Amino acid sequence: MTICGSIYRFVPQNTVSAPIRSSVFWLSFRPRAISCKHHRTSSGSASTSASQTTPPTPLMDAPQPIRVLDLSNTLTPYLGGWRLQRRILRDRLDFKRCSRNGITGGAPPPPDALLLMQHNHVYTLGRGADETHIKFTCDLSALARGRTPHPDTPRVIAPNGAEVFRVDRGGEVTYHGPGQLVAYPLVDLCRPHRSKDLRRYLHDIEDVVIRTLARYGVEGERDDANTGVWVRGRKLAAIGVGASRWVTTHGLAINVRPDMDFFDDSNIVPCGLNGREVTNLWAELEASGIGISCPCPQDVGKVVSEEFGAVFGVDMVQTVDEGEI
Repeated sequence: MTICGSIYRFVPQNTVSAPIRSSVFWLSFRPRAISCKHHRTSSGSASTSASQTTPPTPLMDAPQPIRVLDLSNTLTPYLGGWRLQRRILRDRLDFKRCSRNGITGGAPPPPDALLLMQHNHVYTLGRGADETHIKFTCDLSALARGRTPHPDTPRVIAPNGAEVFRVDRGGEVTYHGPGQLVAYPLVDLCRPHRSKDLRRYLHDIEDVVIRTLARYGVEGERDDANTGVWVRGRKLAAIGVGASRWVTTHGLAINVRPDMDFFDDSNIVPCGLNGREVTNLWAELEASGIGISCPCPQDVGKVVSEEFGAVFGVDMVQTVDEGEI
């Protein structure tokens, strides 16, 4: 175990990190709820007798704060952001495995994290994404399916200069680039105060976006048939997640003021939705006439962090050190 500031980073000794077994959970999947009751007698010994028990004792007084690493003031290459997610995920899976084996040495679990970024121009496809939604010509056979590519793997580049990756999340093809805020929550849904329910988690992520847009006077809404957040029938935020042993990866992308040509249907079918338009916060603020100037992605990221804390009922703690997460 090594100590980084006030955060304990768990590094098991004499163990080798197991490969990450990442699973994509679809919206139709709803795991069975699990409940746990913990009773103690006045002397502290365990008992099942109603006459000798006190009310259940909560496992924790409050949720552990989420560490926020805000890198949105600059462009992060997509592959670098993906590898950071994988490192954080591996740390959590290592701790879970060692916790099951009783070899954590009393160390607390690693904190949950929220990563905020802008990326260079990139198209990403979910694990099961339909490659026919890529409209330009390129060799997609080189794409690693859901694995971060080896440094020597040939890069797939679109004619407009955007890189192309197939990643370990659900959903179809989408675009990330400058002027778009991407938020990656890495949270353990097994922890107290959480629910092992991916449908609820996606609903909560949509809530975060809707509340963020409301702060700028823009009314976001859900689509009953598709994930994401929409404004006047046009998609403003895309959501696609992955999960491994209930630790989430990937997340949401809010179009603040990106180059909308990259969404053009001559390049991709965004999110696999033919005939559905894509919009951005700048365009919606212009159309509303309410006189609010368009914020930059970094400003939107601060609001996303605040609303994430409100929706999930947890404190958000800023950090500038990747070692603290």
